[in-house]
Amino acid sequence: MFGLNIAMIDGLKQMKTKIILALFALVIVSGCIQQGPGEGAEICVDLCGDGICQDEAHLGGVYINEEKPPCLEAAESCPEDCLKEQRCSDGTLKNRCSSTKPKYCSLALALVDSCRVCGCPEDEACQPDGGCEQKLLALPLDGVYI
Repeated sequence: MFGLNIAMIDGLKQMKTKIILALFALVIVSGCIQQGPGEGAEICVDLCGDGICQDEAHLGGVYINEEKPPCLEAAESCPEDCLKEQRCSDGTLKNRCSSTKPKYCSLALALVDSCRVCGCPEDEACQPDGGCEQKLLALPLDGVYI
């Protein structure tokens, strides 16, 4: 017959307590846990909207609220902070054409002329250097267009 003695039961209780403590410590060490609105208290401070993207590169160091670290942010969870870093000076998203043709927002977040990608304004023509220049108008000369 299977019998459990008192020593085995005490050992199992101690193991259960150690497992629970280890899981709790793992949650604390692994960073913050974010929950949606109304799902309970957060273990991290939501700083979305402060102008700084709290990604892996910015987390760590001194916390504003010493008891809670800032919550991890990404472009999907906090676009107002994280997408700002992915835009050129005129607000154009990285790797996109600006509304000011032929400007293109490069990987380095610099506006560069790229008429082959972004096109030129209607009255201008694409140049080999990526810029645009005014189209030459054909003028009649003695009835012949030049």
